[in-house]
Amino acid sequence: MARKRQRSSSDIADARKKQLTELPVDVLVDILLRLPAKSVGCIKCVSKTLLNMVNNISFSTLHTRSHTMDQVPRLICCSRHHPLLTLQSLKYKDNSVTNGRHAITISSSTYSFLRFVFCNLFCLGSKNGDSMLINPLGERGLLRLPETSFAGLENDSLFGMGFDDKTNTYKIVCVSCHDRGKSKTAHVLVLGTNRWRQISSLPPCELSRISDEPPVCANGAVHWLIMGQVRGDRRIVSFDFRREEFCWTPIPPTLQSSNKHHGHYVEWNICLFSLRGCLAIAVTKFPWSIMEVWVLKDSNENQWVRYYYSNELPAGFPFKLLGFPGEWEHGIFLTDYNLMETSFFFIDLRSGSISTVKYKCSTRSFLLSMHSYSETLISLKDYGDLEEAHEVIT
Repeated sequence: MARKRQRSSSDIADARKKQLTELPVDVLVDILLRLPAKSVGCIKCVSKTLLNMVNNISFSTLHTRSHTMDQVPRLICCSRHHPLLTLQSLKYKDNSVTNGRHAITISSSTYSFLRFVFCNLFCLGSKNGDSMLINPLGERGLLRLPETSFAGLENDSLFGMGFDDKTNTYKIVCVSCHDRGKSKTAHVLVLGTNRWRQISSLPPCELSRISDEPPVCANGAVHWLIMGQVRGDRRIVSFDFRREEFCWTPIPPTLQSSNKHHGHYVEWNICLFSLRGCLAIAVTKFPWSIMEVWVLKDSNENQWVRYYYSNELPAGFPFKLLGFPGEWEHGIFLTDYNLMETSFFFIDLRSGSISTVKYKCSTRSFLLSMHSYSETLISLKDYGDLEEAHEVIT
């Protein structure tokens, strides 16, 4: 009887598999596009038909675009113990931060740093101008980008990545400074090609005015924070990947006029980050211990909405925003860096509560930064041959 029941269960499973794969292709694709990336990864093991359907660039691109607003953000930290640079996934639960199961270590003879984060892709750069893309989510290897001899050294170039919904391609933009800041050029690389293409559009500001923070990709563009020549002046310069043009993105009107109070300058700090797929601004103001979060809901109309406000911040809160904000599952986080120990401040936007968590890197490692990323189906092997990188699964 037991064998008979086992055969019956197996027959039922086979029948369900056939029913699924016998659906019209457009219906099946629509069903798969509604699943989160992790579930789609499991679907690959069901049958070759489903594997071939989801394991291609067109499907992964469409799936990533479909889940821009509802992806659950994950956490990852970047640390260094020269000559090694490590990306370690993190988990925040029950008011504690622990290491996740993914870690990838890159060995480099030159100083390496993080250029930008886009979905599940991390771009590392070196002082000699080289750049590489890494996917720390189980993909062994790195994709080295075409040579950027025009980019110069670390402080002479800016990089950012985004999606062009007109051509359905991922693009990387690079802005370079030449002749000690007297001139600059801009180039675009379509991911998967081997040549940078120079464009005519240039940022409407000096590169030296752009913040050291990694750029933020949201609302179909990549954004940098600009430090103005006047105290308290902050602006945003953006690059639209569809039009391949630079432009100004106005900050909320209330922030444009809030750097003065009764004729005196107010000390306030501002950082950019991505929240629910939209460009967001975190602002702290002195001496009132105030923090605000603004979200750009409509980039075409420059419609900003105040998403969060608090004037009861805990002791030790990083008002200067030296550790730029990021997004976690239920809100945002900020980081207060220390050589020995790092403090994370998790703000729960559902309740407004703020939790402080201490975190220590592994022995002899120095924590550089903490970031949020999204789990997508973007795979580097679809865009070129990967070089070996060392990955550790714990």
